[in-house]
Parts: sequence; structure tokens; C-alpha cells
Amino acid sequence: VDIVPTFAALAGVSLPLDRHYDGIDITPLLLNNTDQGHTFLFHPSSHTEVPAMRYRRFKAHFRTFGSKPCRKADGTHDPYGPSVTHDPPLVFDLVNDPQESEPIDPGDEVMQIIQQAHEDFWKDVNSSLRSTTNYSECADESCRPCSNPRSACCRLHH
Repeated sequence: VDIVPTFAALAGVSLPLDRHYDGIDITPLLLNNTDQGHTFLFHPSSHTEVPAMRYRRFKAHFRTFGSKPCRKADGTHDPYGPSVTHDPPLVFDLVNDPQESEPIDPGDEVMQIIQQAHEDFWKDVNSSLRSTTNYSECADESCRPCSNPRSACCRLHH
């Protein structure tokens, strides 16, 4: 989501350079100064997997799987469809095939760009700061952030 970079740009403030922000400034797109947005869009299915991504007019599927079927009258579901990993990924031309019904061979150059972008995405995700603080070891809630307004770590001022 492009909220932070876009709102910062609209407010006229610079973001700190010591971290990476998910997203780009889409102000020109919002203000109709361009019809160009992202070069790449990643489609996560969880915090550990991005089974599909877009590169311009192409969409690549690294894994395909059936979705949960509709609920039957008796409250049960049919089983999920099969999960299939694709290496190389299945690639679709969304301009000529918006239904993603026929995978294509986009050529070596496009395939290399897609695979490199997917790899770079995961390098970025895996290098991002993750908190490992475990507040469950606290005897009471007063040592947890912002549960104690008198605590120096609490940023809520009353």
C-alpha cells in the first residue's frame, strides 16, 4: 500500500532515509499527471508467501492453488483445489488475456526481470527490521508499551 510515501509527499515532508518503505509516491497518478504507477506489484497470500506478481502487462504465478469452494447446503465444503509450484513461473499477458487463461512464453529477458524482481522483493522483506520483543514475560501490564502512560517508552501523552 502506498499510503505513507504518498501522504508524506502530499504533506511536503521527506521520509527518513534510514529505512525502506513499502510502496511508492503515487501523487502524480492521483492527480492525473500520469497513467503510470508501479512497475511491479506483488500479490501475497500470507506473510511468508507471494505466489503471484505483476510486471507491467505481465502477471507471473509462482504457485497456483484452488480457492475454498462455496459452502454446501449442509455447511460443508468440497476440498481445496490442488497446489502447484511453478518454476519457472506461469506468465500471462494481461492485455491480451485478462482472464489469465493461457500462459505464454514472454521471452528470456522478461522472465529474467520477473525472477530477479521476485528475488529482490524477498531480500528486501527478509532484511527489514522485525521486533523480537516478548512482552508476555511481564509480570503485569505496566511494563508493556503504552499500557503505562508514566513509562518513558509510552508515546501517548495524557
